[in-house]
Amino acid sequence: MSPDGQQLNWLSQLGVFFTPYAWLGHILIAMGMQALIAGGLTLARVRQAWWIAAAVCIGYAWSREKTEFEFALKYAAHAPSLGPYWYRGYAPLEWETSSQWEFYAPAIAVLVIAWAVERRHGKA
Repeated sequence: MSPDGQQLNWLSQLGVFFTPYAWLGHILIAMGMQALIAGGLTLARVRQAWWIAAAVCIGYAWSREKTEFEFALKYAAHAPSLGPYWYRGYAPLEWETSSQWEFYAPAIAVLVIAWAVERRHGKA
């Protein structure tokens, strides 16, 4: 059952079960995105492809959490828009701690991967 007393379907129940581990799923999504983007850029012979892919993944993670925060603000205020509070979504320290880690964890992971690949190719 959800907090409002409605019966959850199996997909919703699965989401509730994995919520504490969402940061891990976000890492896996970011790593997959980074590999696809960097692979394409590498084939196109773009230098520092893994760093560029990391930047794209970080932008995606940021925008996702920012959007979730803004939707939560709208829902709490029962408002169609954020009005004068539009800027609050850009401040990760205003997000819930779990949302912060759903951004920080994939950002750290893709930066570490980019650094490791760059280091490996630098020694080759």
